[in-house]
Amino acid sequence: MNIYRTRTCNYLTNGKIRYVSLFKNSGKAAEASMDHSHSQLIALPFCPPPLKREMKAIKDRKTCPYCAIFAKEKASSRLIFENNEFIAFAPYYSMGPLEVWILPRRHVSFLGDCNNKLLLALGETLRVSLKNYRRILGNIPFNYMFYQLFENSEYHLNLRLLPRLSISAGFELNTETYINTVPPERAASYLRGDLMLEE
Repeated sequence: MNIYRTRTCNYLTNGKIRYVSLFKNSGKAAEASMDHSHSQLIALPFCPPPLKREMKAIKDRKTCPYCAIFAKEKASSRLIFENNEFIAFAPYYSMGPLEVWILPRRHVSFLGDCNNKLLLALGETLRVSLKNYRRILGNIPFNYMFYQLFENSEYHLNLRLLPRLSISAGFELNTETYINTVPPERAASYLRGDLMLEE
């Protein structure tokens, strides 16, 4: 987590960089470019369209929607794990089976806003989430992506994990609408260990 923060902040010192895409692809089905474990960072001179759409929606609200999601999911049956700083949960509007989101309790916008205590808690939450995948799915391909904006304090840092259990085909690509065959409440039960995957 410290390296993620350091590298993100390093690229953001370049005045031409508007967004740092930080992600990990693990496994062939997740489009990993190399067999060994690695993360990737791509610094962009623009803010990607999905983040622009999110910021437009955030600006249309009086309060942070991610803070509202945190409060709701902390008390929901979709909660998977929590520590003093972060929660991991199966989002109500999952793109695919067993998707997990990680949100900080504090409203921080990017990794550079995180002190060492927050980074440690984030690392623990990510580690538990990945161990849960391995426990119920074995060595499954997955992606995780950091969503962060350094120029806008209204944004709320989040990390999204998606095991590659399904593919995006014509319908999903054509409509940006995703079919998820596992309700998020059941996904959370699997990932917490309340239910076995065969049930």
